[in-house]
Amino acid sequence: MLSIKRKSFEASPATQRVFLYMQPQAVSYPTPEDENTYIEIELEHRSCVITKLGDHYSPENKIHLKSFDTEKPTFSITIEQDSYDDIGAFSDAPLTLTLYEHYIPELSLSESTVIQPPHRKMEDRWPLAQGYIDMMQFFNKWRYKVTVDVFLYPLRPSNGMKTCKMSWDVYALMPVVKHLTCSNAIFITFMSLQSVEDSLLYNCDDLVATISWQCKEPIEFTSKYHKVFICKYTAFTRQLVSNNTTSCKWENMKNPSLQNYECVGIYSDINLNLFSTISKLLVPEDSEFSFPDIEADVDFNLVCDSMHRYILTDTMHRQLERHVANDKLHLTVEIFRESDPTNVLLQGFIDLSIFMYPEINNCSFAVKMTPPPTYRASSSITETMSSINTSLSNITPAFAIVRICIKTPITQPPRDFFTSEMTDSIYRNCWPIKGLKMALGSNDEKYERSYREFDNTIYDLINYIVKNNLYNTIGQDSFSEQVSNVANSVLPLLAYDFNIRFPTETNREFANLMTTVYEKLVTRVHHLLMKDAEVNITYTDMQEGLIFLINAAKLMYEVENMDMYQYLFDQFIFDVELGKYDSAREYLKLPYSERDLGGELFTAIIEIYINYMEGLNSKEQTADENLLIALNEFCENIQPKNQIGWILLFCLYKRHKYRPGMEYSRWKYDNLFRHRILAIKYIPTSRWDMFNNFTPKLTSTRGQYFWKAVEVLLDIGLYGFAAWIFDEIADECSDIENTYKYEVGILRYGYRMIRMKKLENAVRAFNFFGTEKRLPAITYVGKAIALYYSGRLKEAETYFIQAAGHRMYFPDVWAYLALINLKLGEYKKALECWKYARLNPNTLIHKEILKELGNVDFDRIDILATMLED
Repeated sequence: MLSIKRKSFEASPATQRVFLYMQPQAVSYPTPEDENTYIEIELEHRSCVITKLGDHYSPENKIHLKSFDTEKPTFSITIEQDSYDDIGAFSDAPLTLTLYEHYIPELSLSESTVIQPPHRKMEDRWPLAQGYIDMMQFFNKWRYKVTVDVFLYPLRPSNGMKTCKMSWDVYALMPVVKHLTCSNAIFITFMSLQSVEDSLLYNCDDLVATISWQCKEPIEFTSKYHKVFICKYTAFTRQLVSNNTTSCKWENMKNPSLQNYECVGIYSDINLNLFSTISKLLVPEDSEFSFPDIEADVDFNLVCDSMHRYILTDTMHRQLERHVANDKLHLTVEIFRESDPTNVLLQGFIDLSIFMYPEINNCSFAVKMTPPPTYRASSSITETMSSINTSLSNITPAFAIVRICIKTPITQPPRDFFTSEMTDSIYRNCWPIKGLKMALGSNDEKYERSYREFDNTIYDLINYIVKNNLYNTIGQDSFSEQVSNVANSVLPLLAYDFNIRFPTETNREFANLMTTVYEKLVTRVHHLLMKDAEVNITYTDMQEGLIFLINAAKLMYEVENMDMYQYLFDQFIFDVELGKYDSAREYLKLPYSERDLGGELFTAIIEIYINYMEGLNSKEQTADENLLIALNEFCENIQPKNQIGWILLFCLYKRHKYRPGMEYSRWKYDNLFRHRILAIKYIPTSRWDMFNNFTPKLTSTRGQYFWKAVEVLLDIGLYGFAAWIFDEIADECSDIENTYKYEVGILRYGYRMIRMKKLENAVRAFNFFGTEKRLPAITYVGKAIALYYSGRLKEAETYFIQAAGHRMYFPDVWAYLALINLKLGEYKKALECWKYARLNPNTLIHKEILKELGNVDFDRIDILATMLED
């Protein structure tokens, strides 16, 4: 990216001049009714020499419409072969074609007077339309002749204005390029300034923006920075955000004298979309812009929507890569007034390191704009500010939107554009970033809603079948409505999932896709049916009941009551928490239909974690390398909208100080901030919550968002990954150790005291813990056991009964109740309680209870007589 210099056409002996010939073949434009009004089309270029060929030299480069059919002039453009100056001149400025009306009054010879309409001057010439020819398409390494069509559009569209169409033959008798290799093109687009102060918003006529290279370190022994100018942008306009167009102008085709800023004829082939761009902006790490706060129909912005294009040689391509890799330069964006160029009003910086990430060629930057230290406010600004009744205290920090696109990623080897087939598409626009596939697990709102509605429709169908006791559909006309509902719920799945993951172009491909859809949805329906076999019990109730039991089981494990743990708990997540990865892999081997649907979105990241943790103990020491490959695949192809994956990738790159990867992954998760972080709806309390259960007080948006990601990882036992993300926000936390709640430690102490037969200590521990904490049933059981062995049977009975009333079935609790009633002489109650304890004959009763039963003298108990008395 170099500043374009006007060259001298004095050729040196080592260079050879080449002539590019241009001849118009057809012009379509209405002839004026006034015989004294002529149509002229003028060829212009800001740097290069254009010559109209003829018997005599003519300084004008015009086409006269009245004489066109007989004249059809030929023009030549002088170019030095292999001259980068000429390439640079045409790369950023097309050949301009401007259509004029030229009025020449009629001269009366008899009266020596001029005959003219009263509204005409002596002679008048005014522009009506404009267009251009992009000359870069003709820079090739062979001779050629091509025909191109050009449209000249009205400068100021209005009724009666016409568009002019031209057809040109363009040819060269010698190659324009012979040895020079050009391997890249860079497009720099300045879109707009957002959230600017009213002093600029209402006084923007002479605002100018410049972009320059600037060293990150000041010149030695000074406070100044070395800076190299690249380009500038002019003609900012104040517009409602909602009125922003999708067109992008050539900056160097703007002409203040013609006021052609709204002319379609200066529009490039690049399309812009402000709202789409805002959703994909790369925001500086130290900035938090409130994009949702922008009200499109209320807020104004300063719009430029103009671009510069630069062509790079293979040498320049390598130099750019080296400069970006060295990280000693960045781009500086400066805003000032044309009338006072030394007083920079706003300044911002662009870090280009993201372009060192493989295959990245296109990025839109949100450039935080602030007054530089040298800024001085003028009196006119103060007056403008005071005249506008606006509070600036609530304004979001000003930022510029600058889009930079590099045709070929600079991390790839240079290639020669001039040896490719001649096509103007190489230089017309920039290739967009490869679109990411939406895969299963994407947390897009429409995706989630479509699957949620499909599941609900299936549940309605199941309820309908059960309620009406249907065994077949013969004679069941109303059943067709249910089938129709199911069919309608499938259509959104095609739109927001399957047709995105598996694009189709032919009928056969779509038929194959429908087979895939059928297989996937049948598997899903079977899974739903198996999960909710008891239709009269809601899925939510089932899940909540299961979670309650699992929470109890986990707590029993932590307080070392293993006998109650074994038969209650599904192992998978808990195995991951405990680091029992071999056992956890058994779950991963299950068929998809047998896995938990709600947790399937996290299976991939859990498997990545298991592989990584096992790899840390491997002799090969490739854990980080394998993790990088796995996370890249997860983020790019499996779940591209999973924020946690991108945040983890950022943390991994940061651990290895890889700046391009940090910028790329941060760019990705920043643009997903507007989505909620996906979590498992029904999941047991994690070991982390049991032991620590704290929420840090975080003030920044980034900190709060990262903590949500940490919570999800803690819930599924990925503590190592959670620690990485927590390290990023740890500086925002304070006195974390004071927030810990040692609830589990107290329970563990109480149960340990029971095993050591220090029963009073156990009772005090459970009293201290209280019964208002989470899962009070665990407290009741512990306290009841301690009271029982202390001989306080009635008190023990009270707490066992309370434990049995907490939606949990503890066989040992009922066995203890049977034992207590047996000792208290309540034999009938003892039998009832024992029956509950033995609902499942295969369930083993705790050995301590059996030991207590063995100590009972049953010969002295007359159960039959007692029952007869009752």
